[in-house]
Amino acid sequence: METLINTFNTAVTNTASEILGKHRPVKKPWVTADLLDMWDKRRELKKKKKDEEGVRQYRAANQEIKKGMKKAKMN
Repeated sequence: METLINTFNTAVTNTASEILGKHRPVKKPWVTADLLDMWDKRRELKKKKKDEEGVRQYRAANQEIKKGMKKAKMN
C-alpha cells in the first residue's frame, strides 16, 4: 500500500512540475515572468563563458536584462 502511495505522489509531483513549472517567489512588485526567464537564460550563458562567443552572448543578455529592469521599474 505504501509503495502505491509513493508512486502516486511522485507521479503527481512530476506532472505538476512539468505543467506548472517551478514556483518563484517574487519579492519586488516590478519583477515579471519575462525578467525571470531572462535571468535563467543569463545563468545558462554564464556557464558557457569559456570562449569569446560565449562572453559576447552573456554580455548581450546582461544588457538586455538591465534595460528590461529599468523599463519595468518605470511602469
